[in-house]
This record gives sequence, structure tokens and C-alpha cells, in this order.
Amino acid sequence: MKRTIAMAILAAAVLGLLTACIKQDEADDPAPLQTGWGDAPDIAYSTFDGAAHKLSDHHGKPLVVNFWAAWCPPCKNEMPEFEEVYKKYEGQFDLIAIAVDNRQDPVGFFNTKGFSFTGATGGRDVSKYVTSVIPVTAFIDRNGNLVHKQDGGISGAVFEGHLKKIL
Repeated sequence: MKRTIAMAILAAAVLGLLTACIKQDEADDPAPLQTGWGDAPDIAYSTFDGAAHKLSDHHGKPLVVNFWAAWCPPCKNEMPEFEEVYKKYEGQFDLIAIAVDNRQDPVGFFNTKGFSFTGATGGRDVSKYVTSVIPVTAFIDRNGNLVHKQDGGISGAVFEGHLKKIL
């Protein structure tokens, strides 16, 4: 009987020490940084008026980012359909069209078409999204998480379907 009581006391003491050690380890671990931005690569871009921005500036609102070039036929073909969807869901999400190449005057093309969404140019870090093909369209939720990345041209209907996942 005395042996059973001694074993119980010893087990309780060991358990107490283990619990204290675990609690101490948790207290020593620094809290993870809370940036408020999810897993989507946060890249810099400049709007056509020259203002510098980052994708994380749109935190709290669904965001669609289209990477394109003025010499790219699929890029130019999908943009009018994007405009229709953008107007249909006006104010519910942000849409940025980031030109990955300044050849053939992307600003002139964009302004001639009269798109109401944001036109911009990107730097080297667009390679975090664009690897080998354009256009590329990224759908990012309000918390900064990349929900879908579409390589190649898409129709307005496909665009809208992916958009609904982040609204």
C-alpha cells in the first residue's frame, strides 16, 4: 500500500514537472508576427499615375490582380470582359491590371480602352506570380490569401466564378 501511494506521489510530481516545463517552453516562444496579410506574395507596383503601392494595401477587400502586356493578344481580349464583371460587382473588390512589360505603350492601350479598374506597372517581383506565361490572374481574399491563380487567358464567366469564391 505504501509503495502504491509513493508511486502515485512520484507520478504526480513527474506530471507536474512536465506540465511546468511545457508551459515554460510556450511562454519562451515569441508570438508569431501578425502582419494581417496571408500567403499571397506581397509585391510592389506603381499605378499609371506614378503612385507606389503594395498588394497588401488592399487588405480587408477582395483583390484580383491581372498580369498582362500590351503585345499579348489573350491579355487584350480578356480585359473588356473583366471590365464588365468589375462594373457588375462595383465596389465589392479591387482589380489591378499590372503590365509586366513596358513595350508597346501599356498606358496608352489601357487609357484608349477606358477601363475603370486600376492600371499599373510592376517590377521584378512580378515573377512571384508570373513564371512563364501571360496573362496570369490571381484571386486574393480579403485576408491576403491566394485562393486561385489562373495561367493564361480566361473568359468573363470564368473570372466571375473565381471572383465569387473571394467575395
